[in-house]
Amino acid sequence: VWSDPAPPQDENCYWTPSERGAVMAFGRLALLEFLEQNRLQMLIRSHQYVKHGYEWRFDGRLLTIYSTPAYEEES
Repeated sequence: VWSDPAPPQDENCYWTPSERGAVMAFGRLALLEFLEQNRLQMLIRSHQYVKHGYEWRFDGRLLTIYSTPAYEEES
């Protein structure tokens, strides 16, 4: 089970406390280890709001896709 990715200022870690509370956020190092152990090139995930409907992170190794007819604008 994957949590949210770490915020940009903390992304070069394995794990860091999540901005959303009780869970941990994964960093670049955790992702790269997971991909290597499972012989994968990238991880595609969803169910996390991203402003333009998709977001690439960690040098193109992580893609978050979020689709809804009711996007909320960040303030």
